[in-house]
Amino acid sequence: MKKDKPKFLNFPISLLQGFMEATKGTLGNILDYCIIYEMEVHQRPFDEARKMFNMAEPYDIMNFVEDARVVFNSTSRNQPRTGLEVGMFWEFYLDESPFGKKTDEEKAILLAFLAIKSIVGFKEWCKLGKQEIIFHRMAGFPDCKSELPESIKPFCTRYKFDKIKKGLMQHWGISIYSSHTRGLYIGTIPLQELALIAERRKLQSKQKETSRKAQQEAVRNRALQMLGIEDKQKHL
Repeated sequence: MKKDKPKFLNFPISLLQGFMEATKGTLGNILDYCIIYEMEVHQRPFDEARKMFNMAEPYDIMNFVEDARVVFNSTSRNQPRTGLEVGMFWEFYLDESPFGKKTDEEKAILLAFLAIKSIVGFKEWCKLGKQEIIFHRMAGFPDCKSELPESIKPFCTRYKFDKIKKGLMQHWGISIYSSHTRGLYIGTIPLQELALIAERRKLQSKQKETSRKAQQEAVRNRALQMLGIEDKQKHL
């Protein structure tokens, strides 16, 4: 029997703002946005849209839709997007899991996962020059221009971020590689593949640099010969 594909709530990154302070309210806004998006963009009836995301029928449908439209209309669609699987959405919304209530660290790992998804997009991997963009996406910001909220700052330390990276790699299917690479490689491909890409690019970069230096040295020596000047450093 063919399995159904997982369903996702796809939404603009700005809807993550305030997640650490008010998790349920933030997730509620995300659900509101996604339902109205399906109604407006894909012309689905409300009942079909809510069932896509396993939402029970609200007591007052008209009031729900009216409030949800406020969220939708106040959210810019011209920004990076991310996505959360429906089952995981409800696990955090209801704060239920086999291990009890979600901790702040688990919430931060979820935010980091959503941040990375918004950065990688439809690609399998990408390289980040600096990891700060991950923290800002976790806070719901598209770039690094805004100051991070106090709720996100504790997770920016090396110790806390290392724990987040470990959680992502162990439980969320994210690969992260940064062994003397002058940046951070992140992706959804296996870690070994990501490491191979990173090391190959590093080797190619070194080869280009070696070739560039050899070319510069050859040009310099030729210029010295034309001036009748011997490069004394060769005899040192």
